[in-house]
Amino acid sequence: MTQISYDYFIALPMSGISDDFRQQLKTQLEAIQGLLASCGKTLYCAELTLKTPGQFDTPLDSYRMDIDALKVAKNFLLIWPHATPSGALIELGMAIEKGMPITVLQAEGVHLPWMCRAWGTLEDQGQFLIRNYGALGDILRLVSEDVLPKEAQRLEAAVRRFSGAASDGPSPNSPVGCQPGAQQGAPPPQPRLY
Repeated sequence: MTQISYDYFIALPMSGISDDFRQQLKTQLEAIQGLLASCGKTLYCAELTLKTPGQFDTPLDSYRMDIDALKVAKNFLLIWPHATPSGALIELGMAIEKGMPITVLQAEGVHLPWMCRAWGTLEDQGQFLIRNYGALGDILRLVSEDVLPKEAQRLEAAVRRFSGAASDGPSPNSPVGCQPGAQQGAPPPQPRLY
């Protein structure tokens, strides 16, 4: 039997959002999924498993699926567009307990609960990165710059392909493409660890 594993577990608040915002968010998640896949990376995101928007499993089924995915995930990414009671915070706590590298992408002016923000300041707790984004469209760029720092110099072609950006060559701080032997650009900005 093949053991499933995920390079990234992506958590986000999935209830209490409008259908329009959910569709915008799902578009970003699909772009992230494509970006990661183009680099041979896998992800688990419950939102991408829903057949119908807003149609959730039972709480117990959701918990079991998420626990199973978290157990075999290597990295944790929380997309935090608005402060709300959410199972994503429970998943964040589980990722902290597991000692996973954690990246939080939070909307400008929206913050995690107080104790979650403090976690990144504890020196012995490993990597905990918090970045702010202005618009949902910024999430894909932040993923390429911060979530995939080791792959960041090889992602330019994938970023252009999945974001629909014009192909006028890589910028000095842009990733380059996921094919082996791709031309390397200048190193990306270093992520800030909290």
